[in-house]
This record gives sequence, structure tokens and C-alpha cells, in this order.
Amino acid sequence: MSAAAEARAARSGGSSWLDVVRAELTKNITSPAVLVFVVLVVVAHAGSQAMQLADFRAALAGIDAAGRIELIPGSREPAVQVFEEQLVALVFSFVIVLPVLGALAGGC
Repeated sequence: MSAAAEARAARSGGSSWLDVVRAELTKNITSPAVLVFVVLVVVAHAGSQAMQLADFRAALAGIDAAGRIELIPGSREPAVQVFEEQLVALVFSFVIVLPVLGALAGGC
């Protein structure tokens, strides 16, 4: 570690967030089990989002003047609210596999 990096770490009370990100990326690339698992999770996540893309496009095509869409048949809701809820759901849908990733990264 360079003198500047040591001084920065001392001022911040420890490692910077860049050091943490760098360590995680290095671990993901150098550990075969972690790398395979991370790739599988990313592919599954992208696949689940791609499957919902047709529904989102159809809902957006049917948006009315009041900004309401019908993502669930028979239920017209404000588009902003629906897409905010869906965004949160999509982002956190694969959080359940993080303990497995932690176990792999820890060497269990």
C-alpha cells in the first residue's frame, strides 16, 4: 500500500469503500466456485427480468391519459407507483441467494 493510501485509510478509520469493492471483485474472479455462482445468479436475474419485459411493454402500450396502466388484468393503477414497486421487487428478488454466496466465498 502506498503512503498516500495508508494516510487516506488512517484518516477514514480503515479501508475505503474502493478497497472493499476491489477485494470483493478480486475474490469473485479468483475463486472458481464463487465465480460460477455469481455468473449463474446474474444470468438467472437477467433472465427473470427479460421474461417480465413483454408484460411491461404491453402495460406501457395501454397507458391512459391519467397515467394509469393495467399490469394485472382488471386493475388499473398509477404507472409510476407500479413501476417503482416492480423495480424494488426485481432488484431484491435474488437477495435470498446471498447466504449461499457468502458460504462459497468463505470456503464452506
